Formats: sequence, C-alpha cells, structure tokens
Amino acid sequence: MSLIPEFRIGLWNGWILSAIFLIPNYFPMFIAPKENIKELMEQVKQAKGRDKLVSSLSRIPNFGIMVYSIFVPLKIGTPWFYIGLAFFVIGEIGGIISGIQLSFKKPGQPMFKGFYSLSRNPIYVFLNIILISIGIVTASWLILALAVISMILNHYIILAEERFCLEKYGDSYREYMIRVPRYFLFLKKVLVDMEI
Repeated sequence: MSLIPEFRIGLWNGWILSAIFLIPNYFPMFIAPKENIKELMEQVKQAKGRDKLVSSLSRIPNFGIMVYSIFVPLKIGTPWFYIGLAFFVIGEIGGIISGIQLSFKKPGQPMFKGFYSLSRNPIYVFLNIILISIGIVTASWLILALAVISMILNHYIILAEERFCLEKYGDSYREYMIRVPRYFLFLKKVLVDMEI
C-alpha cells in the first residue's frame, strides 16, 4: 500500500472497477416502474439546507475516486488484488440486489424485505464496500481516505433520509428502525446508542 501508487494510464487500472460499479448501479432506474422512480426522486427533492449541502459534497470524494482510479494500476497477482476483488464482488452483487429490491417495491410503502431486513441502508453499506475495495485493489491509501470521507458524508445523508422516511411512513418506519439496524447487526448497539 502506498499513499500515491504508480501513476499511469492503462487498460488494467482501477477505472475498470469504477466503470463496472457505475453501470449496474444505475441500471435499476431504467427498468423500474415510473411511479417508483418518481417516489425515489421525491426523496431527493426534499433535501434542503444542510442536507442538500451534504448530499452535494458527498459527490466530491466519489468523483475523486472515479477519476483518480483511471491513473492507478490494479495490483494484479498480489494479495491486495484478490482481497479487494472479493470485496468488490460482494459489494457489487449486494448493491445490485438492493437497488432492484428498492426499485420494485410497492409504491407508497417502505421496503422491509430482502437486504432491507438486515440493514435499513444496504445500498450505502454495499457502496462503502465497493469504494473501499477499489482502494484495496489499487493499494492506494488516497483512495481509501476518499472512501472514508465518502462514508462519513453518506452517514449524514442516511440520517436525513431516515428523517424523511419517519415523516412519510410514521409508526411503521419507527418500528422498523427499532427492529433493523442502520447498517448491520454487529454495529447496531454502537451506532444506535451514539445516535450520530
């Protein structure tokens, strides 16, 4: 691992994973029913003030990872590559399934099934895994640092989305918040108690 690894443009660079990440994560938007997409966009439009600012700022580290990964070679044949690739596959598959589940839920109702029965925010969890995996396969501390910044900003986006869901779905979402952790089971006690 290095802060700034070898810097060159090439076919076998981190951009491959960045491109693979982008394609299927936007695919559900093209196949989902229009009323579901409208409902999802309504949530985005509700963001105001600090929430809108955080949402805008969250794009910066993600964009930085995507652009920087163009110039950073994959560490093919090293443990970094295989460990990172395994995490990438887990994150990609989980993200695609979570996105499809959310895109095809019943309009006007929250999603409580599938990965949403394990985490209230599985899309963000899998996004974080993917961003970290890109840092691992390229053995770049800079990409990992950008991934951590993205995770912190995403946490505040999640808090805003949960406030929106409480307003929209009321007691059913409140009960869901008690039953299902924000991220995953092993983090439930720590993060719920901290309420950050």
